[in-house]
Amino acid sequence: MSASRLLLERVCAPLKASEDVATVALDGASLSDQGRRVLAAVGAGTLAPGQGAALLAALGALAGLIESDELARRVEHIESKLAHTEAPQ
Repeated sequence: MSASRLLLERVCAPLKASEDVATVALDGASLSDQGRRVLAAVGAGTLAPGQGAALLAALGALAGLIESDELARRVEHIESKLAHTEAPQ
Protein backbone atom coordinates (compact mmCIF):
# COMPACT_ATOMS: atom_id res chain seq x y z
CA MET A 1 0.00 0.00 0.00
CA SER A 2 2.76 2.46 0.88
CA ALA A 3 4.59 1.73 -2.38
CA SER A 4 1.50 2.57 -4.42
CA ARG A 5 0.96 5.74 -2.40
CA LEU A 6 4.57 6.78 -2.94
CA LEU A 7 4.25 6.12 -6.66
CA LEU A 8 1.01 8.10 -6.85
CA GLU A 9 2.57 11.05 -5.01
CA ARG A 10 5.47 11.06 -7.47
CA VAL A 11 3.28 10.82 -10.56
CA CYS A 12 0.52 13.26 -9.59
CA ALA A 13 1.46 16.62 -8.13
CA PRO A 14 -0.46 17.54 -4.99
CA LEU A 15 -3.37 19.86 -5.56
CA LYS A 16 -2.92 23.43 -4.47
CA ALA A 17 -5.74 25.63 -3.34
CA SER A 18 -6.60 28.29 -5.88
CA GLU A 19 -8.80 31.33 -5.68
CA ASP A 20 -10.75 32.98 -8.45
CA VAL A 21 -9.38 36.28 -9.66
CA ALA A 22 -11.26 39.24 -8.22
CA THR A 23 -10.83 42.93 -8.92
CA VAL A 24 -10.99 45.82 -6.49
CA ALA A 25 -10.94 49.42 -7.72
CA LEU A 26 -7.95 51.03 -6.01
CA ASP A 27 -7.00 53.80 -8.46
CA GLY A 28 -7.03 57.42 -7.40
CA ALA A 29 -7.36 56.80 -3.68
CA SER A 30 -4.97 57.24 -0.77
CA LEU A 31 -3.27 54.15 0.62
CA SER A 32 -5.55 54.13 3.65
CA ASP A 33 -8.61 54.40 1.40
CA GLN A 34 -7.28 51.55 -0.71
CA GLY A 35 -6.87 49.44 2.42
CA ARG A 36 -10.44 50.23 3.43
CA ARG A 37 -11.67 49.19 -0.01
CA VAL A 38 -9.82 45.88 0.28
CA LEU A 39 -11.31 45.22 3.73
CA ALA A 40 -14.78 46.16 2.46
CA ALA A 41 -14.41 43.74 -0.47
CA VAL A 42 -13.35 40.95 1.88
CA GLY A 43 -16.26 41.76 4.17
CA ALA A 44 -18.69 41.77 1.26
CA GLY A 45 -17.39 38.42 0.07
CA THR A 46 -16.24 39.68 -3.33
CA LEU A 47 -12.57 39.15 -2.43
CA ALA A 48 -11.16 36.03 -0.79
CA PRO A 49 -9.53 36.59 2.62
CA GLY A 50 -6.18 35.31 1.31
CA GLN A 51 -6.28 37.76 -1.57
CA GLY A 52 -7.25 40.55 0.80
CA ALA A 53 -4.34 39.73 3.09
CA ALA A 54 -1.95 39.70 0.13
CA LEU A 55 -3.24 43.05 -1.11
CA LEU A 56 -2.98 44.61 2.35
CA ALA A 57 0.58 43.32 2.68
CA ALA A 58 1.43 44.81 -0.71
CA LEU A 59 -0.11 48.14 0.30
CA GLY A 60 1.93 48.07 3.51
CA ALA A 61 5.13 47.42 1.55
CA LEU A 62 4.26 50.24 -0.83
CA ALA A 63 3.69 52.57 2.11
CA GLY A 64 7.16 51.73 3.40
CA LEU A 65 8.71 52.48 0.00
CA ILE A 66 6.89 55.79 -0.22
CA GLU A 67 8.04 56.68 3.29
CA SER A 68 11.65 55.86 2.42
CA ASP A 69 11.48 57.97 -0.74
CA GLU A 70 9.99 60.88 1.19
CA LEU A 71 12.67 60.67 3.88
CA ALA A 72 15.43 60.57 1.25
CA ARG A 73 13.93 63.62 -0.48
CA ARG A 74 13.78 65.50 2.83
CA VAL A 75 17.38 64.65 3.72
CA GLU A 76 18.56 65.80 0.28
CA HIS A 77 16.63 69.06 0.71
CA ILE A 78 18.16 69.67 4.15
CA GLU A 79 21.65 68.83 2.91
CA SER A 80 21.33 71.23 -0.03
CA LYS A 81 20.15 74.02 2.31
CA LEU A 82 23.08 73.36 4.64
CA ALA A 83 25.53 73.38 1.73
CA HIS A 84 24.25 76.81 0.62
CA THR A 85 24.31 78.35 4.10
CA GLU A 86 27.83 77.11 4.92
CA ALA A 87 30.00 79.42 2.86
CA PRO A 88 33.73 78.68 2.83
CA GLN A 89 35.84 81.33 4.57
